[in-house]
Amino acid sequence: MRIHTIILNDTEEFFRNFAADRFIYDFASKGEFIKGEQIILEVFFSSLMVREHFRVEVLRVGATKANIKRIWVKILAYQSQKIEFLHYLTENEAEWNTKRAFERYPVAISGAWSYKNPDLWHPCEVKDLAMGGSQFFGAVPPTAGALVYIRFIVPSTSQIIKISSRVVWLRQLGPGSYQVGLQFVPEKNEGKYKRAFKLLRTFFRHCEIHGNSEGIPNES
Repeated sequence: MRIHTIILNDTEEFFRNFAADRFIYDFASKGEFIKGEQIILEVFFSSLMVREHFRVEVLRVGATKANIKRIWVKILAYQSQKIEFLHYLTENEAEWNTKRAFERYPVAISGAWSYKNPDLWHPCEVKDLAMGGSQFFGAVPPTAGALVYIRFIVPSTSQIIKISSRVVWLRQLGPGSYQVGLQFVPEKNEGKYKRAFKLLRTFFRHCEIHGNSEGIPNES
């Protein structure tokens, strides 16, 4: 089954159709579609930094204009829980933006850290991830007070982020074993900074929805 990808910048109409029990969405495309066929529609919700897949049926293919077609698809109803969850993320954006910045989630993520200059990465394990900072364990410690980058894959997203951080405390646990506390700090490149924190917010939402620190549904 083929996959067609769209980028959704405005989610309001998408959720309005869902609320009206229509499950219908339309988009423009140069691709070839046949009425009645089923495809996988990959939707990237840019405001949430979330990518989701829906199995859909093509209802109608509109007239072409400059090789652009208007396609109407129906999202198969058994996927309603996916849409409900995404709607929850949208409706509770203000609540998430006002949550305590240092509410920590216990994680165990392989990562790496580096001074901003030079660009030399040291492996570490990220722990207690939060919107305001984190801590990691590693064999090579940075200097207390130094500005560093921490890099890791955000759980449940498979996306890598790199966040500018300041070392606020440092503890030696034994020979070649250190525990390091970080505070995330803004960067001049505001776009990358906002992207990183959107990914973190999405992960923390998943943690609360699913009741675990992996951000994925529990096995039944």
